[in-house]
Amino acid sequence: MPGSKVVMEPHGKLSIVACYAPTNEADEIEKDNFYETLQSIVAEIPRHNIICVVGDVNAKVGSCRNYSPEVMGQHEIGDMNENGALLVDFALNNDLVIGVSYREIDKQVKKSVQTDKRQFIEQKAALAEEAAKKGDLKTVYRLTNEMIGVKPNRTNLVRDENGALLTDPLMIDERWAAHLENLLNRPRINDQDIIPDTPFMILNVNEEPPSPEEIIATFRKLRNGRMLGVDGITSEMLKTSVRKYMTVWVELLTQIWSDQKVPSDWTKGTIIRLFKKGDALVCGNWRGINIMLIPIKLL
Repeated sequence: MPGSKVVMEPHGKLSIVACYAPTNEADEIEKDNFYETLQSIVAEIPRHNIICVVGDVNAKVGSCRNYSPEVMGQHEIGDMNENGALLVDFALNNDLVIGVSYREIDKQVKKSVQTDKRQFIEQKAALAEEAAKKGDLKTVYRLTNEMIGVKPNRTNLVRDENGALLTDPLMIDERWAAHLENLLNRPRINDQDIIPDTPFMILNVNEEPPSPEEIIATFRKLRNGRMLGVDGITSEMLKTSVRKYMTVWVELLTQIWSDQKVPSDWTKGTIIRLFKKGDALVCGNWRGINIMLIPIKLL
């Protein structure tokens, strides 16, 4: 039940009323008795005193500012319950303003953050599901990492062969170049050492240049969403161009077929580093992948 206390202030008196209200599910008579007692206590306080009603009123005033803009702030959230309406009426009758405790604000903010996080995950999951249906595994991988909070393990520093830390950008580039060249340019194994002598077989293989139908079928097999090479040409661009520039493609691919020589520009690639595990400063804990141009996949 309510109780009051008067505190002397330099510029007047502060009257504090401490109370604990019935819950929202309590009987109507109990609620009426509480607010009648509270009203009788507040009515005895001189009007020139500063009145502060504190405690737990078990009320939610919600965001219905139009209901009582003079006693409620503009940042309330949630919905008003029955106790909230009783509290608003009490504040209106006594020229009081309703405030919210920091504990309640913290609880409301955490609840809002949890709701936003759940919506974020649901949206990402829906996008990942659509990407999976299209076979876009790269997007599925990226969205999955975003949902579980995995960040790329990247570093701009590296150790040399003796374990010393390199910080100079030029020396770092040279270290990576030497490591990747050794990693991706292994000496070729002699086939005779691993494959026993076998009699030759004559295979019936069509050695004619590719036909327009074969070219179109090959273009259709190109997968969308692949990582771009240095030319910036995507699979989608090639698929769009095949019918419009069919004559050009037939001439180009026929020439490559006849000369048995791939255009030098098509042989260029971009090497990217993927972290495996362990110390990220050690080159051996990374693997290199050569991102080839999309057009080379037509051959």
